[in-house]
Amino acid sequence: MTNNELKIYSSLKYKKHRQAQGLFLVEGLKVIEELLKSNFEIVKILSLEEVLNRLEIDNYSLIEQVNFKTLSRISNMKTSTDVIAIVKLPKPKLAEKTPKTILIDTIQDPGNLGTIIRTAHWFGFNQIICSDNSVDLFNYKVIQASMGAVFKIKVSYVNLENFIPQLQDNGFRILGAFMSGASIYDFKFSNNDIFILGNEGRGISTKIEKLIDQKITIPSFAKGDKTESLNISIAGAVICSEMAKSFES
Repeated sequence: MTNNELKIYSSLKYKKHRQAQGLFLVEGLKVIEELLKSNFEIVKILSLEEVLNRLEIDNYSLIEQVNFKTLSRISNMKTSTDVIAIVKLPKPKLAEKTPKTILIDTIQDPGNLGTIIRTAHWFGFNQIICSDNSVDLFNYKVIQASMGAVFKIKVSYVNLENFIPQLQDNGFRILGAFMSGASIYDFKFSNNDIFILGNEGRGISTKIEKLIDQKITIPSFAKGDKTESLNISIAGAVICSEMAKSFES
């Protein structure tokens, strides 16, 4: 590996450099195994010698054996991994007006987004649409938290204020997750429902709230003092579980 390549790969920790180079990093054998099953274009796989025989890959010319020091310089992780893939950024995906979709308004924590992506894929959702000021999909924490689900489910970014009315014009009912509203355990979901999760601290923004057709909530069953709220990714998982029951086969 040249010093210039090392410099470029090390810079991919930051969104502006990912966009400038058209590349992103995937770290860890389990996540790379999911990457290898996808259509994402791999530029190079950097690996320790002891991991080489564990990689099930057709094109071995993509693999370059490196030492731990080199991986540590490139890795985003505090405890450096033993294998890193350099991957081409795909073209931004266009949001579709289809069922089994989740909308996310201004999510900032990459771990939360990754967990939501992993959960959405588990429950059979096809698409996640984030507001255009949300955390970058190819942040390494998003990829790690998704455990490779970022390679299996469509994620796009839009101006939600403009896109939600288009969904409604196509017959979709927009549900917003709030601290008060119709209980998800009593609510009759349909295949034409799409729900929105809000920002970790502020929830759904006022401008998006005005566009929502129905507020829904996850009621607490705690006795006495209740916790303030659920983490956004946990709330998303609970709603996904209930909503998936309405999906048509």
